Amino acid sequence: RHYGVTASDLLDPCTNLSVFEHILSDCYRSGGTLKKALSCYYSGNFRTGQQPEAAYSGTSYLQRIGYVPGSPHYAVPGTREDQSAAGFYPEAFPAGDASRPRVIWPGAVVRGVPANLRQKNITTAQLSPPSVRRSLP
Repeated sequence: RHYGVTASDLLDPCTNLSVFEHILSDCYRSGGTLKKALSCYYSGNFRTGQQPEAAYSGTSYLQRIGYVPGSPHYAVPGTREDQSAAGFYPEAFPAGDASRPRVIWPGAVVRGVPANLRQKNITTAQLSPPSVRRSLP
């Protein structure tokens, strides 16, 4: 029980993100760099996340999440509609491109499950009380 939550509490996305924020902030304050903070978030220390792991084809956690050392560009899409740029997605920055970061607005923001993906009919199976009791630990 860390950060005042249980493992089952972390199944709630809002709680999970709140705890993530606390952990990453604590790691950044302690380590002083994003690289160390990400390693700390992954493993609890500043080294393990930077070391290659045989179980993951010799890649480190930082490599697997796309951390590029020394990269000044962090692209985070906005959620505000911008009519002039809606639907426009420029090419990714080439390696070594010295251009300034650009704000790219998504064409649409979706909350919840889109109507065309919602399940229309949900089937349920009737269970008798004795069968439910047998399945409980």
